[in-house]
Amino acid sequence: TVYTLNVVGLKSASASNAVTVTTTANEGGNTNPSDDPETPEDPTTAVSENSAAKLTVYPNPAVSVINISGVDAKSVSIYSSTGALVEATAETVINVSDLAAGLYHAVVVDNNGKKFAKSFIKE
Repeated sequence: TVYTLNVVGLKSASASNAVTVTTTANEGGNTNPSDDPETPEDPTTAVSENSAAKLTVYPNPAVSVINISGVDAKSVSIYSSTGALVEATAETVINVSDLAAGLYHAVVVDNNGKKFAKSFIKE
């Protein structure tokens, strides 16, 4: 089966790098990817659009540690630029000295289950 996806509207990326795409399906196709058994929902993509205003990751660029502030963190996950999980912790001061130089993304879950994200560079 071949499906054609038509983009109806596209909102430019916000400060949190969130992009919203609205789609319509052709010939009675499914418009809701979560109903498609071959398309699992990825919980790491549900990130607050207000995350840039609250979450702070510093220093940026980082050499040995990063500090997480601005959000009451329950958990912190660090992802590489390829999406691989490289660190998971409940700490807000995180040792990144063993990470290779490059771009990383910190995803913080607060005590209410809300997710926030911020990118940082490891030198």
